Amino acid sequence: MKKYLVCCFMLLSSSVFAQEIDLSALQAKLTSTGDNEFNAMDANGDGNVSKEEYLNYILAETMQKSEAAFNQIDQDGNGSVSHEEYMVFMNFATGKMNSFFNLLKQHQQ
Repeated sequence: MKKYLVCCFMLLSSSVFAQEIDLSALQAKLTSTGDNEFNAMDANGDGNVSKEEYLNYILAETMQKSEAAFNQIDQDGNGSVSHEEYMVFMNFATGKMNSFFNLLKQHQQ
């Protein structure tokens, strides 16, 4: 589900800049993303995702993304995040979201 949201966010944000939304491209991307994610979760390839397969997939993905996020926040690469590094990250992330929502507001007017 998170990949769907990220995909929608990326497609919509690029479309907002272009002032148009290609709904068929969005649907195709969502379908492709869903198929790929399901296949990745179905570790034994039986066409079904068990609770164990689902949890293993989600935990592995969460750990990978969390580590990547931590490494981005840890600007000096010393293996720990200072208060200053964290605040720089939060200000950057907040600014990006504000910019996106401002573009959406302008697009709706």
